[in-house]
Amino acid sequence: MKRLNLSVVLFALLGILLLVSCTTVKEPSEIEELPTVESSISISGKFTNTSKYGNIDTDIPATAMFEAGFELGDICTITAGDITYDAPFVNSYGDVEPGNYLFHPHHEWVEFAICNGNYSKTTGLKEGDVVTITMKEKAGYLTQYEIRNIVKSEDRNDYISDSVFANVRAIQLGEIGFRKLYRSCNPILDDARGPYAAELLSEAGIKTVINLADKQEDLATKAAVAPNAEWYLEIVEEGNAIGLDMGIAFFDPVFISQLKEALIFMSEHEAPYLIHCNEGRDRAGYLSALLEALMGASTDEIWADYMASFDNYFGIKEDTPKYDAYKQIQIDQLKTVNGGVEITNATAADAVKNYFINTVGLTEEQVEALKANLR
Repeated sequence: MKRLNLSVVLFALLGILLLVSCTTVKEPSEIEELPTVESSISISGKFTNTSKYGNIDTDIPATAMFEAGFELGDICTITAGDITYDAPFVNSYGDVEPGNYLFHPHHEWVEFAICNGNYSKTTGLKEGDVVTITMKEKAGYLTQYEIRNIVKSEDRNDYISDSVFANVRAIQLGEIGFRKLYRSCNPILDDARGPYAAELLSEAGIKTVINLADKQEDLATKAAVAPNAEWYLEIVEEGNAIGLDMGIAFFDPVFISQLKEALIFMSEHEAPYLIHCNEGRDRAGYLSALLEALMGASTDEIWADYMASFDNYFGIKEDTPKYDAYKQIQIDQLKTVNGGVEITNATAADAVKNYFINTVGLTEEQVEALKANLR
């Protein structure tokens, strides 16, 4: 019995020695620390300036955010006035889905916004209000941020053609006639792309311009100094251009009233039409999609034309998470137009026509005149 106990003891000791000999004990300096959330990280400032889109800048330097320990992809708790909500720290508006809150570096400062919405109007916050940003979840939005984040080059040499660089193209889908409708970036914007767009469109025979970005009173001044834009100035001087200075809250009553102005103007003026905002991507993309659907384009054609701008600017290709994420924006837009029901090839034309009449406020005659002009 004593011999058995001694054997058991010796066996146990042998096991312990083997375990120790096979285990490498890390020095404290070698042990990787798990990421932790520093809930004490916080920074405050005041709202300073409200843009025409309803975004509000602050007096918080963007560099101060990074110095404090915040990084793009973090989720933070925002407290301002009587409002508290969570939002991701991202690079631009498109890094979140439409309708969602975000805050991001804007020039040198931190700006608060709602993607495709009016932050100031929605929240009631204004210049002078105090805002506090507190870390909630480190890298909590990083995966979504990496899918949605897109950056374009301003160097023409990085693009395969002038038309790709300037996002210029004719739309000929459904019953839209040959060279009746064009879309592009802003030909009179003082940036790298404007002169290319103006040059490409100078031979298109444009008769009517729908400028969604600039104010009416600024059109002549901007066109007069823009390179290659003599044709644009002539159209303005003839009274065949409208400047709408539209925001990006597509279903806000103000936007809808401006959309009505654009559509009536088109119904009363001749094609070929040029529709543009600044990039020719969001506002111009939305109006183009409505017209394409009205004129009988298939849903696949509508999505493809919308996504062509994302390919032109950012090289986003089909069958990628980025492509699917951004295509969903326009699918959801037209779903809203259709009362919350996703449109199909069979319903798209009627859905948009009903929207134009029942929500935008066009008459049946105005819709038919618009269709006739586009054929």
